[in-house]
Amino acid sequence: MKNLLNYVIAIIAVIALFIAILSYTRPLQERGPPGISGYEVIESIKPVKSGEYSAIFAQCSQGKKIIGGGCKADSTYVSVQYGGPITDLMRPGWTCIFFHDLEFSPNCTAHAICANVES
Repeated sequence: MKNLLNYVIAIIAVIALFIAILSYTRPLQERGPPGISGYEVIESIKPVKSGEYSAIFAQCSQGKKIIGGGCKADSTYVSVQYGGPITDLMRPGWTCIFFHDLEFSPNCTAHAICANVES
């Protein structure tokens, strides 16, 4: 009985592998149109003054949509108060709001990940 079960499992594994190979090797036109193209990462860098909230905005190129982003500070003592997408503008992007109370002005960066998105 145990050998029969192993045999059935092996057959199912071979069938699953065969289906996976067939679906991977289909021509591109059968897979559907690509949804994302023109991927780019935009950076906006500026120093953040002590004791002030500073907003940094990285805008997508004309016609592209925001698909992700992030915030980075050159010091561990800088706090990110907000980081997120801005989608209601003519040129969407990613905004970051930083704050610190250090004696110097570290550089902070907003990253926008943008692309042409076909729906």
